Amino acid sequence: MAQFNFNGNTVEISELENRQIIWRNFEGVAKSKNNAGNRNFGITFDDPQIADKLAELKVKVARREHEDGSVDFAFGVKVGFTLSDGSRNPRAPELYKIDSTGIKKVKEEDVKMFDHAVFTKVDLSFNLGKPYISVKDGNEYRSAYLNEMYGTIQESNLRRKYSSMFNEDSSEDVDGDAPFDI
Repeated sequence: MAQFNFNGNTVEISELENRQIIWRNFEGVAKSKNNAGNRNFGITFDDPQIADKLAELKVKVARREHEDGSVDFAFGVKVGFTLSDGSRNPRAPELYKIDSTGIKKVKEEDVKMFDHAVFTKVDLSFNLGKPYISVKDGNEYRSAYLNEMYGTIQESNLRRKYSSMFNEDSSEDVDGDAPFDI
């Protein structure tokens, strides 16, 4: 179960499961509710006390009712590598991929891999931005900006078995000849 730790303007969340990372757009693709270049994702949880605490901090939290009668809550997190003026964010988030080959920092141009990753666990922290007034409803909100994210990737048995053969620089390129005749 996800653990939330509130410390001023910083919130740490540990032990998120794959199903709790929603609305994934780490690549920043233009969609109906997202401008091109805006990288973000959502977090879902089921504790109404956490929803109340986030709402007190002015985070816009959605209550979601499902067909089976269950209820959960969700909010968005921005992944800000650049500032609104297009310049580099001096406090850009750090994202890490964890798998059987170890832990690797993911470069900005590669974070899109998280759009389709299956996570066994995600730990992250985010800061709350300055309050803004919503043009939709006139209420005051604060955006959540990702600081750090550690995503443990679910791997197949074969991937784990052959992980030591992957090139250090790129886990996607395998050097050498095929182990059989083609």
